[in-house]
Amino acid sequence: MISTIQIPFDEWATKYKSIDAQKTILEILNYLNFPNYEVGSLWLAGGSVRRFILKQNLDSNFDFFFKSEEVFNRFNDHLININGVYSHLFVDIKKNINNTTYTLTNTNNNTITQIQAITLKYYNSVVELLDSFDFTLCQFAIELTDDKSNITPNLTQMIVTTPYALHDTTHKRIVVHKIENDIVVSWRRLIKYTKQGFYACTGTLYEMAKAGVDKPELLNKEPLYID
Repeated sequence: MISTIQIPFDEWATKYKSIDAQKTILEILNYLNFPNYEVGSLWLAGGSVRRFILKQNLDSNFDFFFKSEEVFNRFNDHLININGVYSHLFVDIKKNINNTTYTLTNTNNNTITQIQAITLKYYNSVVELLDSFDFTLCQFAIELTDDKSNITPNLTQMIVTTPYALHDTTHKRIVVHKIENDIVVSWRRLIKYTKQGFYACTGTLYEMAKAGVDKPELLNKEPLYID
């Protein structure tokens, strides 16, 4: 398994002056009842957390991953009924075999937020989740953590990533972690990332081409996740 590092969410936001982005993410997490889930059962991961790290606009989907179908069902039930909890939020839901997309409309400020629940696979831990991504720049997650440093138990948000992900992302590099699923989807993601200002070195292109040659079955595998 990969080696991970944890960074307090509020500490990063304060240090790198990402307070507005932090407020946006916390607002969404609160809407989704995130603070009331069990530690290690639900994660916000992928592009939105990377954008937060890079101080970019949070204009992507907010992608959530789950430990079990039971946790997802709880998440889904909450979103279906969110207008009963927050009268200014209305939700439109679209579902396929891989994920469920919730489009939230906030009538207070006329903003639209897309939330995607990835359910093709469930994960036992945030480490297992991060290890499943094809590129290091995907390996960012926010999870609820029990802060045992306080006398009073305190649940707080923690950014979980890897040393390689942090280095590669801040240097705008696309680096392969591993290719185990549909390689066509990985190529699509690579093209999208290049349009966002990241670059792929010769080694990355070689690894992806080699994966297609060595494992032709990857051309037919079901895609797990499109960031």
